[in-house]
Formats: sequence, structure tokens, C-alpha cells
Amino acid sequence: MTLVRTVSRAALVLAIASSWALSHAAHATTFRSGLDDRNDVSFRSKAPLETINGKTSDVQATVAIDDLQDFAKSLKASVTVGLASLDTGIALRDDHMRKSFLQTDKYPNAVFTLTEVVSAYTTATVEGQDVHTPTNALAAGVPTHVVATGVMALHGVERDITVDDLTVTYFEKGAESKAKFPDGDVLYVAGSIDAKLSEYGIKRPRMVVLKLADEVQLTFGLALGTEVGADEAGMDGCGGCGGCGDAGCGGCGDAGCGGCGDAGCGDCGDAGCG
Repeated sequence: MTLVRTVSRAALVLAIASSWALSHAAHATTFRSGLDDRNDVSFRSKAPLETINGKTSDVQATVAIDDLQDFAKSLKASVTVGLASLDTGIALRDDHMRKSFLQTDKYPNAVFTLTEVVSAYTTATVEGQDVHTPTNALAAGVPTHVVATGVMALHGVERDITVDDLTVTYFEKGAESKAKFPDGDVLYVAGSIDAKLSEYGIKRPRMVVLKLADEVQLTFGLALGTEVGADEAGMDGCGGCGGCGDAGCGGCGDAGCGGCGDAGCGDCGDAGCG
């Protein structure tokens, strides 16, 4: 007696789709930033009486791309900046900024989570004119200008923002990239964001209004590699919570581990940030 198993068309389609999805996900390329000075975030506050410049290299970022030839559809990214390490060159001012304005003991990180790539293009000079060519692919060594939307979490406030000054350059692993970035394939991301402190509930007492502008400009340059380990980059998927427990950042949301301190997830136990 021969047993014949009949598979419905719907079940067959579902099986094929599931297989494709698993295969597709398995080939996603993940880039991570390392904990070193190749990454830089700077801010500039230009008030009537004083211009303040600050910087930090305490940045942890993760970018995952399913298909470099159609990166916009699958791009996922998050960037976490440790605010307690911001340095303006004056220790007393830094301490005042952290305690009185940013309140880094309560809100230690600023976190950006990408939601959508709106557009992407490359630029070439033709007869003295810059010509923009729309693109879906990240070609090796070619700077790609990107407009993206995302969520900025700062000082306990989350806001939808648009980043229209963003350049992404992909470098394949080789002699050229290895000399400076010995981390496999490399993604270099640079750009700037304008932010208003008042929109994030950061108050400026009257005595400093003329010394600290409400609007600050953030500029950044991040180098991410495919061979940077998760232990070096922080907990993968948790916005860079290096100190999380063995079980990972269990309680992390899209905005990252909101309660992490300088040493990682300060109050987390072995179960993670739950």
C-alpha cells in the first residue's frame, strides 16, 4: 500500500516563503562600531555670549543590511551616545552640564533608531555641476547621500526626526580598508543633526540663556565593521549596553537600554535589563 501525502498550494507557498525568509535573514550583513576613537560625535552651541564645542567617542552603533544592492528596504540602525563622557575642555563646565542640564545620572544616553530611508543618491560633477543620481545600492567606495527618518530619545523624551545630512560609504575588505579599518567590510557614516534642547525638556536657567543656545548642532563620524565582535561593540540589538547580564538586554526597547550607566546596565542583574 502506498501512502500519498497531499500538500495544499497554500502550505507549499508558505513553506517556500518561510525558507526564503530564513535564507534571506541569514545573509544579512551586520556592521558594528568598536569602542575606540574612530567614532566621534561633536556638538556646537552658539549663543550670543559664548560658543561651546564638545565631543565624545563613547558611541556604539549597529547597522544591519539584508541586501547591499537594495539597502533602503532592509536597513536597520541604532546609535547610542554616552552623554556623561561629553567633553567641552573645561571640567567644571562639563560637570555642570551633566548634572544641571542633561541630568546624565538619570538619562545617561542619547539614542537614535532609524525608521525609514526616504531617499538615497550619489553625486558626480559633470561640466562643473553636481549631478544627483538616485540609487538603491551601496557601491564600494562611493559616498551615498541618504535622507532618513528616525526616533531620537534624549532626556526621557522621544521625538520623530528627519536626518537629511547623512553620507554612507561602504568599503569592501581589502588592502585599502585594512590599513585603517582592520574590521572586515566597513561602513563609514557621517552627517549632522540640528536639535532644540527645549523640545527634549532640557531647561536653560535665565542666567545661562546668553551662554547656552537652545539649538545645538550634532555632527558625527562613525566607522562600523563586519568583524567587530558583539563583546566589543556592546550587546547586539540593545543600543550598546555593554554591561548587560549573560541573558542579554531582556528589557530593552527600540530606544535602547534607557537605564544604562557608564558601566553598562547599572542596575541589571544576570537576567539583563528586565
